[in-house]
Amino acid sequence: VNSKFFDGINDLLKEIIDLDSIDKKRRVEELGYKIPNLPLLASDLLFDILGCEKDSLLVDYGTASKFLLIDSNLEYKGGIIGPGLKMMNASLAGTDLLDNYEIEVPQNLINQDTKNAINASSTYLEAFKIISLFNYLKKDYQSLKLIITGGDAKTISEVFTKIGYNNYRVVENVVFKGMKKYFLLD
Repeated sequence: VNSKFFDGINDLLKEIIDLDSIDKKRRVEELGYKIPNLPLLASDLLFDILGCEKDSLLVDYGTASKFLLIDSNLEYKGGIIGPGLKMMNASLAGTDLLDNYEIEVPQNLINQDTKNAINASSTYLEAFKIISLFNYLKKDYQSLKLIITGGDAKTISEVFTKIGYNNYRVVENVVFKGMKKYFLLD
Protein backbone atom coordinates (compact mmCIF):
# COMPACT_ATOMS: atom_id res chain seq x y z
CA VAL A 1 0.00 0.00 0.00
CA ASN A 2 1.64 3.24 -1.05
CA SER A 3 1.24 6.86 0.00
CA LYS A 4 -0.91 7.75 -3.06
CA PHE A 5 -3.35 5.06 -1.98
CA PHE A 6 -3.54 6.53 1.54
CA ASP A 7 -4.00 10.02 0.13
CA GLY A 8 -6.99 8.69 -1.81
CA ILE A 9 -8.37 6.97 1.30
CA ASN A 10 -7.89 10.17 3.32
CA ASP A 11 -9.80 12.16 0.68
CA LEU A 12 -12.62 9.62 0.77
CA LEU A 13 -12.70 9.58 4.58
CA LYS A 14 -12.85 13.38 4.71
CA GLU A 15 -16.21 13.09 2.99
CA ILE A 16 -17.43 10.72 5.71
CA ILE A 17 -15.52 11.74 8.86
CA ASP A 18 -14.14 15.05 10.09
CA LEU A 19 -10.52 13.88 10.18
CA ASP A 20 -9.28 17.14 11.65
CA SER A 21 -11.47 16.60 14.71
CA ILE A 22 -9.66 13.37 15.58
CA ASP A 23 -6.92 13.91 18.15
CA LYS A 24 -4.46 11.30 16.89
CA LYS A 25 -2.57 10.94 20.18
CA ARG A 26 -5.77 10.61 22.23
CA ARG A 27 -7.28 8.14 19.74
CA VAL A 28 -4.19 5.92 19.86
CA GLU A 29 -4.24 6.00 23.67
CA GLU A 30 -7.98 5.18 23.72
CA LEU A 31 -7.17 2.06 21.71
CA GLY A 32 -4.59 1.07 24.34
CA TYR A 33 -1.49 1.61 22.20
CA LYS A 34 1.62 3.58 23.09
CA ILE A 35 3.45 5.15 20.16
CA PRO A 36 6.18 7.48 21.48
CA ASN A 37 7.04 8.98 18.07
CA LEU A 38 3.49 9.29 16.74
CA PRO A 39 3.99 12.61 14.87
CA LEU A 40 6.87 11.06 12.92
CA LEU A 41 4.96 8.03 11.64
CA ALA A 42 3.46 7.74 8.18
CA SER A 43 -0.19 6.66 8.06
CA ASP A 44 0.57 3.16 6.78
CA LEU A 45 2.89 2.50 9.74
CA LEU A 46 0.32 3.84 12.20
CA PHE A 47 -2.41 1.64 10.77
CA ASP A 48 -0.12 -1.41 10.67
CA ILE A 49 0.65 -0.91 14.36
CA LEU A 50 -3.01 -0.46 15.29
CA GLY A 51 -3.95 -3.54 13.28
CA CYS A 52 -1.42 -5.65 15.13
CA GLU A 53 -1.69 -7.46 18.42
CA LYS A 54 0.59 -7.24 21.43
CA ASP A 55 3.85 -9.20 21.59
CA SER A 56 4.30 -9.15 17.83
CA LEU A 57 6.94 -8.67 15.23
CA LEU A 58 4.80 -7.58 12.30
CA VAL A 59 6.48 -8.07 8.94
CA ASP A 60 4.59 -6.23 6.22
CA TYR A 61 5.86 -7.12 2.74
CA GLY A 62 4.56 -4.78 0.08
CA THR A 63 6.23 -1.98 -1.87
CA ALA A 64 8.52 -1.71 1.14
CA SER A 65 9.33 -4.33 3.74
CA LYS A 66 8.45 -3.15 7.23
CA PHE A 67 9.41 -4.90 10.45
CA LEU A 68 7.45 -3.43 13.38
CA LEU A 69 7.92 -4.46 17.01
CA ILE A 70 4.95 -4.15 19.40
CA ASP A 71 5.53 -5.27 23.00
CA SER A 72 3.23 -6.85 25.60
CA ASN A 73 1.92 -3.40 26.62
CA LEU A 74 0.97 -2.52 23.03
CA GLU A 75 3.91 -0.14 22.88
CA TYR A 76 5.51 0.37 19.52
CA LYS A 77 9.20 -0.16 20.18
CA GLY A 78 10.35 0.72 16.67
CA GLY A 79 10.91 -0.78 13.30
CA ILE A 80 13.04 -1.40 10.26
CA ILE A 81 12.08 -0.38 6.72
CA GLY A 82 13.67 -1.61 3.52
CA PRO A 83 12.78 -2.36 -0.07
CA GLY A 84 10.04 -4.85 -0.84
CA LEU A 85 10.67 -8.01 -2.86
CA LYS A 86 9.86 -6.40 -6.21
CA MET A 87 12.07 -3.38 -5.47
CA MET A 88 14.95 -5.72 -4.60
CA ASN A 89 14.64 -7.50 -7.93
CA ALA A 90 14.23 -4.23 -9.83
CA SER A 91 17.41 -2.83 -8.28
CA LEU A 92 19.44 -5.38 -10.25
CA ALA A 93 17.73 -4.83 -13.59
CA GLY A 94 19.61 -3.24 -16.44
CA THR A 95 23.03 -4.77 -15.95
CA ASP A 96 24.49 -7.69 -17.91
CA LEU A 97 22.09 -10.68 -17.83
CA LEU A 98 20.11 -9.17 -14.97
CA ASP A 99 16.52 -8.55 -15.92
CA ASN A 100 13.67 -7.43 -13.73
CA TYR A 101 12.38 -10.96 -13.21
CA GLU A 102 8.94 -11.78 -11.93
CA ILE A 103 9.24 -12.92 -8.32
CA GLU A 104 9.05 -16.71 -8.08
CA VAL A 105 10.23 -18.99 -5.32
CA PRO A 106 12.91 -21.21 -6.89
CA GLN A 107 12.93 -24.91 -6.20
CA ASN A 108 16.38 -24.60 -4.60
CA LEU A 109 18.16 -22.07 -2.44
CA ILE A 110 21.43 -22.36 -4.38
CA ASN A 111 21.04 -22.04 -8.16
CA GLN A 112 23.19 -22.14 -11.29
CA ASP A 113 21.20 -19.70 -13.43
CA THR A 114 20.82 -15.95 -12.98
CA LYS A 115 17.02 -15.79 -12.79
CA ASN A 116 16.70 -18.38 -10.01
CA ALA A 117 19.75 -17.00 -8.17
CA ILE A 118 18.17 -13.53 -8.07
CA ASN A 119 14.81 -14.95 -7.03
CA ALA A 120 16.51 -16.98 -4.28
CA SER A 121 17.98 -13.75 -2.93
CA SER A 122 14.59 -12.02 -2.96
CA THR A 123 12.78 -14.93 -1.35
CA TYR A 124 14.94 -17.38 0.61
CA LEU A 125 17.36 -14.78 1.95
CA GLU A 126 14.46 -12.56 2.99
CA ALA A 127 12.88 -15.48 4.84
CA PHE A 128 16.18 -16.21 6.61
CA LYS A 129 16.48 -12.51 7.48
CA ILE A 130 13.02 -12.57 9.07
CA ILE A 131 13.77 -15.72 11.05
CA SER A 132 17.12 -14.36 12.21
CA LEU A 133 15.64 -11.03 13.34
CA PHE A 134 12.73 -12.78 15.05
CA ASN A 135 15.06 -15.15 16.96
CA TYR A 136 17.30 -12.23 17.96
CA LEU A 137 14.32 -10.24 19.32
CA LYS A 138 12.96 -13.30 21.17
CA LYS A 139 15.93 -12.97 23.55
CA ASP A 140 14.36 -9.79 24.98
CA TYR A 141 10.70 -10.49 24.13
CA GLN A 142 10.11 -14.15 25.04
CA SER A 143 6.38 -14.10 24.16
CA LEU A 144 6.95 -12.54 20.75
CA LYS A 145 4.84 -13.80 17.84
CA LEU A 146 5.78 -13.47 14.18
CA ILE A 147 3.04 -12.09 11.95
CA ILE A 148 3.45 -11.75 8.19
CA THR A 149 1.16 -9.52 6.11
CA GLY A 150 1.16 -7.51 2.91
CA GLY A 151 1.02 -8.20 -0.79
CA ASP A 152 4.03 -10.53 -0.76
CA ALA A 153 3.16 -12.38 2.47
CA LYS A 154 2.15 -15.49 0.50
CA THR A 155 5.56 -15.58 -1.18
CA ILE A 156 7.35 -15.46 2.17
CA SER A 157 4.95 -18.08 3.55
CA GLU A 158 5.75 -20.33 0.57
CA VAL A 159 9.47 -20.10 1.38
CA PHE A 160 8.81 -20.80 5.06
CA THR A 161 6.93 -23.95 4.02
CA LYS A 162 9.80 -25.05 1.73
CA ILE A 163 12.39 -24.66 4.50
CA GLY A 164 10.17 -26.23 7.17
CA TYR A 165 9.63 -23.09 9.27
CA ASN A 166 6.22 -22.81 10.92
CA ASN A 167 6.60 -20.39 13.85
CA TYR A 168 4.53 -17.61 12.25
CA ARG A 169 1.06 -16.62 11.11
CA VAL A 170 -0.09 -14.89 7.95
CA VAL A 171 -2.68 -12.24 8.78
CA GLU A 172 -4.27 -10.52 5.82
CA ASN A 173 -5.13 -6.83 5.68
CA VAL A 174 -3.49 -5.75 8.95
CA VAL A 175 -3.25 -2.17 7.69
CA PHE A 176 -7.00 -2.10 6.97
CA LYS A 177 -7.79 -3.61 10.38
CA GLY A 178 -5.80 -0.75 11.90
CA MET A 179 -7.73 1.80 9.84
CA LYS A 180 -10.99 0.26 10.94
CA LYS A 181 -9.97 0.48 14.61
CA TYR A 182 -8.72 4.04 14.27
CA PHE A 183 -11.87 5.35 12.63
CA LEU A 184 -14.18 3.53 15.08
CA LEU A 185 -15.56 1.28 12.40
CA ASP A 186 -15.37 -1.80 14.64
